[in-house]
Amino acid sequence: MSRKERFTPQEKEQACIDYIEGNRSRSEICSELHISTRTIQDWAAIYKKYGVAGFAKKTKNCSYSKQFKIEIVEKYIRGEASSIELGNQYDISSSLLRRWIQMYNANIELKDYYPKQEVYMAEARRKTTKEERKKIVEYCLNNNRDYKDTAAKFDVS
Repeated sequence: MSRKERFTPQEKEQACIDYIEGNRSRSEICSELHISTRTIQDWAAIYKKYGVAGFAKKTKNCSYSKQFKIEIVEKYIRGEASSIELGNQYDISSSLLRRWIQMYNANIELKDYYPKQEVYMAEARRKTTKEERKKIVEYCLNNNRDYKDTAAKFDVS
């Protein structure tokens, strides 16, 4: 997945300043930038907590355990806090938290996530035969499409 940002940190900062100080309405900002009202609220929460530094480009994903995800989602469902408040409290983007909530409500299993940077390489680690590639794909499909573990097991990218 690409990490190319649609807006520069300075553009996000200006939108937040306009929103927070009431220089322009939320709908006016969202219409101009073609973003949702939820996005400007998320940006404003980030800006209030971290300033413009909160909009710096992230270079890697964070790791979250299944248990942690469930705990946070259940706090939201019990009404202990909003997604923005929980995001600020645990330093998680509220959009990611909302995705966890949607998955939880759809009875989709929340899984542990531990990124394996070494698996994602631009070039193949070693040559494979057509038969071996078929075996690798079959293994991957039979193991819930776990690409990272498959790549690590067979030493391929």
